[in-house]
Amino acid sequence: MTKRDPENEPGGPGRTGGATALARWYAATAIAVLNGLLLLALLNLAAWWALPRARSSPIQRYGIEKMLRAHPDRSEAEVRQIVEESFGEGMRLEFHPAALFRSPETSGRFVNVHAAGFRQGSEPLPWPPAPDVIVVFVFGGSTAFGLGVADGETIASALQTILGESLTGRSVSVYNFGVPAFFSSQELALFSDLLRRGHVPDAAVFVDGLNEFALAGGDPEFSTRFRHMMSAKSRFDWAYAMPLAQWMLRQRVERAEWESGTGSGWGRDGAEAVLSRWRANRMMIEAIADRAGVATLFVWQPVPGFAYDLKCHLFLEGDQGRLGEHIRSPLGYEVAEEWVRRGALGEVLWLGRLQEGRCENFYVDAVHYTPGFSREIAERIAAALVPVLPGPVGPAGLVSQNLAAP
Repeated sequence: MTKRDPENEPGGPGRTGGATALARWYAATAIAVLNGLLLLALLNLAAWWALPRARSSPIQRYGIEKMLRAHPDRSEAEVRQIVEESFGEGMRLEFHPAALFRSPETSGRFVNVHAAGFRQGSEPLPWPPAPDVIVVFVFGGSTAFGLGVADGETIASALQTILGESLTGRSVSVYNFGVPAFFSSQELALFSDLLRRGHVPDAAVFVDGLNEFALAGGDPEFSTRFRHMMSAKSRFDWAYAMPLAQWMLRQRVERAEWESGTGSGWGRDGAEAVLSRWRANRMMIEAIADRAGVATLFVWQPVPGFAYDLKCHLFLEGDQGRLGEHIRSPLGYEVAEEWVRRGALGEVLWLGRLQEGRCENFYVDAVHYTPGFSREIAERIAAALVPVLPGPVGPAGLVSQNLAAP
């Protein structure tokens, strides 16, 4: 007779011990996985909290007192609403097939963007433009868009008012196609796309300089994200979209931008490469515009890092390091002015020294213009633009200046 082995009996001690070990392993593994998921969730929650603060509004960054000083004619409630709309909906972007992105349709008290992609001014403009008016398109980045100010306080809105007073017998409509983070390569793409769709203005104004050096590498903002979407890694989009991944990417990109702007890897050679790229974009814009019969004006805007005493800047207070991604602009503008003096950039409206010798604040945050300074820039643009527009010059008597002279 075979002797029974209780260790191998069903439910015996051997089987029970094996099952117990498996249960312990499973429990330990489950707890480790659960703790890992909880830690990941907590890290993503922290990243989600930190992401909007990485680009907080000027009120969070500088305080409401300074914002009120930058908007002396506004109530606190109005200033808060302007900032909320500008740095909320105003910085929201949508995909554009030619220019990568543009401003989406937006409706607010102070910030309104038409479905066609242009920001409205003091009075709503029709789209497409009326056939019996002089039409001007304005292109540029966030300074042209007018972050931090109301619709009627942008460069384009002031330009429409000034041109309306300066041209007799003709109405004028100025369309603000400025987009936050745009630079000349995207302006070329958007301008070409508008012409291709049959929207041909009488003149096009390009307000450049600040973002040319911020995007010194030549890639538009968000290129890393779009590059990822087209790569084999796109199957992991669910992980890439997590707040923690986005926060880590932002830290890496901002650190690389800072190091490339302040380290020994970027200097005069880098500035000249940027200027060469801008000049090439300008040549292509001119070629397209000439064929379409569009007059062009290229403006190099004022920037806080050049020909301006930062001790007079309400938001930087003498600290050039706080220019952030615009830290390249001081050297970049120094080299750009040399190019302008010898005609290497072509005929441009050079406003790089518009602030020189004036100890007053021109900004509503680090880089965006006050309503008053926007109007002053618009006056300079109008003086250069009036002689090339169709129709007689009105009694305002605006006279073109020597564009090439700094």
